[in-house]
Amino acid sequence: MQLISFLKKVSFSQFVSRQQQEIRGDTQISEAMRLVNQLDFTDQNATLTSYHGWKAEQVIATEAIYRKWLALHKVYNQDVALAPNKQLDQYWHFHILDTKKYMQDCEYVFGGYLHHYPYFGLSDAEAAKDLEKAFQLTRNLFIKHFGHDLIGPSNRCSSTSCR
Repeated sequence: MQLISFLKKVSFSQFVSRQQQEIRGDTQISEAMRLVNQLDFTDQNATLTSYHGWKAEQVIATEAIYRKWLALHKVYNQDVALAPNKQLDQYWHFHILDTKKYMQDCEYVFGGYLHHYPYFGLSDAEAAKDLEKAFQLTRNLFIKHFGHDLIGPSNRCSSTSCR
């Protein structure tokens, strides 16, 4: 909610410009990845393949991207509005559905709950543009820190607005 209040006071473009000036370093990313890599998604992955029809390759690829996405959240905290693509968002939803584990994982990595705001980009045309800007920023951070884009063969869809 603090982020939403902040975005109402400052234009999203100003917010993105400010964020791009504060790119974090590799040491912070490495430490965040160390924490995130301690999380166990075995049960979640088994559920996705057994009951929801995800291919094993898709689950493995999405888990790897999800770990990096969580690391970006750790490093950038709430200073950056990160937007997942549709597949990543679905994987995140399955993590959230295991409420006890999700809360424990959030506490371990972030020191508190990582909230999901499912209405980002849905209210009007300007909000949709904000979502696309946040998604482009997320893609840029993936390229900067991990050397690859957020979208690719296993994640063809762009932002969560892709239906």
